[in-house]
Amino acid sequence: PRNLASRILDEFSKMGQKEIQRDDSAELTPREMDVLKLIAQGMTNQKIAENLNISLNTVKAHLSSSLSKLQLKNRTQAAVYASKNLSDHQIAGVDENL
Repeated sequence: PRNLASRILDEFSKMGQKEIQRDDSAELTPREMDVLKLIAQGMTNQKIAENLNISLNTVKAHLSSSLSKLQLKNRTQAAVYASKNLSDHQIAGVDENL
C-alpha cells in the first residue's frame, strides 16, 4: 500500500498535466476548510470528528460538499487542494501541533 505522501505527489503531478476547473463562486464554509485542512494533515474522518467535536456523519457531509464545490474526485485531491490553498487557514479550537 502506498502512503499518503506518495499519493499526494502523484496527484500534484496529475494536476500539473490537467488543471481542474472549479466554479470560482463555490465558496467553502469555514468548517469545510477545517475538515479539508485536517485531511491534508493525514487525519481519518474519525479523528477529524473527535478533534472538531462533530459527528462522523457531519465530517462526511462536509467532505462530500467540499468535493462537489471544488469539482474534486477524491480525498487525495482534497488533501492536495488544502495543502496548496489553505495553508494559512487557522482551525478554530484545534491544536496545530497535532
